[in-house]
Parts: sequence; structure tokens; C-alpha cells
Amino acid sequence: MIKIIVSAEDILLNEKIRRLMTEGPLQTRVIGSVRHTHELIDMLEQELPDIIIQHVGSGGTPKLDAIFQVTHSYLGLPILAVGSGFDDEIIAEIIKAGAMGFLEVSQLDTVLAAAVDMLVSQKHTYVSKAVAQKLSEEIQMLNLMARQQRLSEREFQVMKMIARGLSMKEIAEELSVSVRTIYTYRARLMEKMGLKSNVAIRHYALGRFLIEKDEVKD
Repeated sequence: MIKIIVSAEDILLNEKIRRLMTEGPLQTRVIGSVRHTHELIDMLEQELPDIIIQHVGSGGTPKLDAIFQVTHSYLGLPILAVGSGFDDEIIAEIIKAGAMGFLEVSQLDTVLAAAVDMLVSQKHTYVSKAVAQKLSEEIQMLNLMARQQRLSEREFQVMKMIARGLSMKEIAEELSVSVRTIYTYRARLMEKMGLKSNVAIRHYALGRFLIEKDEVKD
């Protein structure tokens, strides 16, 4: 039996989710139905559900207060966010705030049960492929940023010069060192950053605004 708390300010939406869960194919029990964050927190202090279905609004800026508070106090408790009119970038922000899945309100009738089952039984995040790809890219970029902190000042300088399209000889001349030394710096920074080519270095530098496009040599 999956225990559920439904949290939505919209009374009609709250009731719809409750009905879909009660009458759906899953073995579920809605242990609570609330409209406000403080009511949700009070209910969680009385009994923990297996999942929270949380409405985060329609378009504009999503309402993430409940997600932040639950994630802070009850780490690991699955939250399925429900909303409408959000683009992939905003949905990615909702997931990063602590939700384990997101559903458009228009999808509730067809896939709500499957999403709840996936989050509770399989412990998988439930998002579109586009959102998953965006999250993956952001995580990869955060990892690269952390690795960047390990670069020496000279390695960082050489990385930006490579990204601008300068040759090893040109970099050596500008820094008044040997070409062999520049190859050593390049090898070290590529190892630390996990970048495999000059093209990858350029892509990272442009993505992080370490250089401007007009700085890149043709």
C-alpha cells in the first residue's frame, strides 16, 4: 500500500489528484490532502507518506517553498511535482530544488499512476528526456567547474589561450617559455579537467564565458 499526501492550493486539482490515486490501478491510500506548506509540514510530523504529490503552480516562477522545506527536513522522501506551462529549463530547476519527478497537469489522467509507481517502487526520477539531458549537462558542467579549481594559474592561462586558437608555438612565445613546457601545461590541464582535445577546451571556455567568441582565431 502506497501512502500519499496531496498538496495543492487549487481545491479542484487537489480533489482530482486524490480521486485519481484512490480510484487508480495502484494500491494506494491518501493519508492527507493539504493546501498550504505549513499544513504539509504539520502532517509530516504526524505520519510520513511514501510520496508527496506537490502542485508547484502554472507558468512564471514555480512555488518551491514546500519542496525546499521537505527536502531539508526529510531527505529522501519522494516528491512528484505537478504543474503546467513551465519550459524544460524551469522543470530542471524544480528537480534541482528536490523534486524527484515532474508531471504536466494535462498528463495526470494518463500517467500519474505510472509516475508514482516509478518514484516509489523503482526509485527512479520521472522527467522527460529533454529535462534529463539538461540536468546531465548541468551536472557535467558543475564537475568541470570543480576540476577547474585544481588548475594552477599558469595552466588556467594556457587553457584560455588554447581556447582562443593559439598554437603551442604562439603560446610559448607570448609566455616566454619553451614549446615543450606548453605541451606539459596542456597535458596537465587536460588530465585535471578530463578534456580530450583543443576543441573540448574551447567548448568549455566558451560555455563558461572564460573567453568571448570574438577572441577565437579563425
